[in-house]
Amino acid sequence: MQERGARSMGNMRDHLAEKGSIAIFVILALIAFAVIIAFLVIKLKGTQASGVLIVDTPLKLYNMPTQTRIEQTKIPPTVNGQEFSASFWLYLVDFQPTKDGPQLIFMRGTDTTDLGGANPIVALDGQTNRLYVSARTSAAKITNPSTFYDPATSNYLTTTIDYFPLQRWVNVVMVVKDDSMSLYLNGSLYTVANVSDLVSTTGPKALTRNRPVFAACTGSLVVGATGVTGVRDPRAYIAQFRFFNYALTIKDITAIYSSGPSSTSLLARLGLAGYGLRTPIYRVEA
Repeated sequence: MQERGARSMGNMRDHLAEKGSIAIFVILALIAFAVIIAFLVIKLKGTQASGVLIVDTPLKLYNMPTQTRIEQTKIPPTVNGQEFSASFWLYLVDFQPTKDGPQLIFMRGTDTTDLGGANPIVALDGQTNRLYVSARTSAAKITNPSTFYDPATSNYLTTTIDYFPLQRWVNVVMVVKDDSMSLYLNGSLYTVANVSDLVSTTGPKALTRNRPVFAACTGSLVVGATGVTGVRDPRAYIAQFRFFNYALTIKDITAIYSSGPSSTSLLARLGLAGYGLRTPIYRVEA
C-alpha cells in the first residue's frame, strides 16, 4: 500500500515537472515572439514613408561662415525604389553673375565637398537666374561642375526654371518617381523630364537598351556653397526646406504651398498664406 502511494506521488511529481517544463517552454516562446514583433515594429518605423525638416526659418545662403550639413543618419532612407521628393521656398535677393561656377542651393552625396557624385543637385546658373534641378542617373558623371546640368556631358536628368523670380518667395518641389522627375512651381506642375530623354534618338536601336535609371539618393545633405569646390554663393534665402523619402502627391504639394514660407506666420496659421506671398509679411531684408 505504502509502495503504491509512493509510486503515485512519484508519478504526480513527474507529471507536474512535465507540465512545468511545457509552461516554461510556452513562456519562453511568447517572450521570443514578443521580442521579434518589437524588432519588426522598430525596423518598420525606421523605414516608413516620412519627411524631415532640413531648414525651418529663412537661412541666408551667401557669406555663410561654415558649411550647413545634415548627416545621413538624420535623413529617412528611401523605401520604394529610388523615390524621393524635396520641397523648399527660395527668395532670390538679386542676381550677380559668377563666371567661375554655378550658384549652389543644396546637394546630397557621400562627398560633401564636391558635386561629383551628388544626388540631387539644385543650383542657379552662373550667368543667368536660371534654376537647375538635377537628379543623378546610373550613367552619370561630372567632370566639370559648371556644366553638371548638361546631359551631353554629365548624364544627369535636369529640369529647369528658365527665369527664377527676384525678390519674392517662390516654392519649388521636385519629385522623383519611377522613370521621371517632376518639377512644381508655386503648387503647379512646371515641367517633367524622363530618363528616356538621355537616350540618343539618332544612334542604333540597341542604344535604347542602355537607358539609365535613377541612382540611389544617399549621403549627407549640404545647404549652400560653403565648403564645396567649383560652386559659388547665391544671393538668396531658403526656408521650409523638407526632404521626403517618397513621392509627394498633388494634394501634398498644394498643402505645402498653401502653408507659405513661414510656419509661424499668422497667415499660415489661418491657412491663408497663399494670399501673402507678394506682401511685406514675407519680405526678407538682405
